[in-house]
Amino acid sequence: MSTQTAVFGGGCFWCTEAAFQDLKGVVRALPGYAGGYPAPVLRGWARWLCEQAKAGRPSFAYFNNDTGGAAVRDARTLSELLLERGLAVATQ
Repeated sequence: MSTQTAVFGGGCFWCTEAAFQDLKGVVRALPGYAGGYPAPVLRGWARWLCEQAKAGRPSFAYFNNDTGGAAVRDARTLSELLLERGLAVATQ
């Protein structure tokens, strides 16, 4: 039997795999992450976070980690973008 892989975007904790698991032909449905955010998205977040800081509104970014480490890379990239814009970054 030949199989193919399909990747669908849902939201965190939407349990979309349950909807796919019952479809005819689906062998296995697993939750997970497909990778990191593209650079334009992170630049947009950096811009937005800087705007919030200038307006005096505390803001936070949270990256939910995944087995491939994309969250760590995304957090580092966002931190670098913020530092380039002169915004102090606190990490935990």
